[in-house]
Amino acid sequence: MKKYSADEVRTLLRSKAIEAGSQRKLAKQMGCSAAFITDVLKGKREPTGPVLAYLGLRRDVLHEISYRRV
Repeated sequence: MKKYSADEVRTLLRSKAIEAGSQRKLAKQMGCSAAFITDVLKGKREPTGPVLAYLGLRRDVLHEISYRRV
């Protein structure tokens, strides 16, 4: 199973916007606002909810445990 970074998800989303003809048209297909798509593409918001569902992805949050001297 391939793992995608947020930047790779943005790249996928950008290509979908090109296929749709515009960010506005893509937003309509996804059922969200064009402003949301713009914010995700600019990195102002993380790709979540409708973006991930549209791309057939899900978000996995992993916590890394590390130790340091005090």
